[in-house]
Amino acid sequence: NHQSKMSARIIGKKRVNKVMSKSQRAGITFPAGRIRRYLKSNCVKFRIAAGSPVYLAAVLEYLTAEVLELAGNAARDNKKNRLTPRHLLLAIANDDELNKLLRNVTIASGGVLPHIHPELIKKKASSDSSAKPSTTNKPAKPANRKTAPKDNKKSKADADPVRTNISAIHPKANKDVSIISEKKLFLGQKLTVIQGDIASVTVDGIIHPTNNLYNVNGMIGQILAKSGGSHFQDDLKELQDSGPLNATEVAVSVARNVPAKLILHVNNPPWSSSSDFSDLEKSVKNCLSTADNKSLKSLAIPCIGGGRGGYPKKEAAAAVMKSITQYFVGVTSTSLKQVYFVLFDKETVDIYKKELESLSS
Repeated sequence: NHQSKMSARIIGKKRVNKVMSKSQRAGITFPAGRIRRYLKSNCVKFRIAAGSPVYLAAVLEYLTAEVLELAGNAARDNKKNRLTPRHLLLAIANDDELNKLLRNVTIASGGVLPHIHPELIKKKASSDSSAKPSTTNKPAKPANRKTAPKDNKKSKADADPVRTNISAIHPKANKDVSIISEKKLFLGQKLTVIQGDIASVTVDGIIHPTNNLYNVNGMIGQILAKSGGSHFQDDLKELQDSGPLNATEVAVSVARNVPAKLILHVNNPPWSSSSDFSDLEKSVKNCLSTADNKSLKSLAIPCIGGGRGGYPKKEAAAAVMKSITQYFVGVTSTSLKQVYFVLFDKETVDIYKKELESLSS
């Protein structure tokens, strides 16, 4: 009798099947059954398909995970260990799609986003008419700059240590430079396509695509070497003595005899038929991160990878645009306000112009 009772218990246990919820069967966390009840109670006139609550639960779960990830990045950038409603607000504001979806949602204790009235921006732009490059040279200022002695160059740089946008501060600035296209991102950063000589653009930083040995055989390297002379070569020698530059990494040197503060040397690996654009995107993001670490406000980017790198120009331009927008979405605080794509030939200019126009702001 005892053995028969034990066998009955075992058989009874085998017959007990664990009931799985709809969420467990679908592999999601959000409660699909509860969402189905909500849909049926609020949409009485409509038939609710069996898959609709599961799909809705999956979408809600994905959006929640996306917001939490971006909020975590915001908390990390602000050196906080705990998420707050403010971080949720910044996370939504930094993502274009989430902002379009949730722009009318009020987050309690989230604060507000800073907003500058357009009239104030126009007045500021009109008061500083030299903030952008132009093809026409002003008759008064350039003449005075050219007649000034060369010994005063160092004192001018010391008197104006922070230079943001393109201006007529440097005697070489704005010669043969023209704006082709411009777009402003959601949080205020400007992306501008420029045709002209990169040594004629006044910015805080210039990107120099190179290899692991800091080669200057490329077009940008030749321009910087010609302008910088022996001082630029000495800077490169110091960087070379410190060891080779690893792939996608960035090294910084002082700009010599060009209207910039720093040169960002980046080792962008060359294109091969079997490679993708991950190295190019990582190189661009590392340049932006280095510019932020150096508190740069403006950056000049040439056609990275499109020359000696061998990348297809159209795909490379799209990858560069993508990496820049992803970088600005991923960080909540950045010193960069202006990014210039400084290009030379018409084909590359047209490609970057088209990619910038198709870019979502």
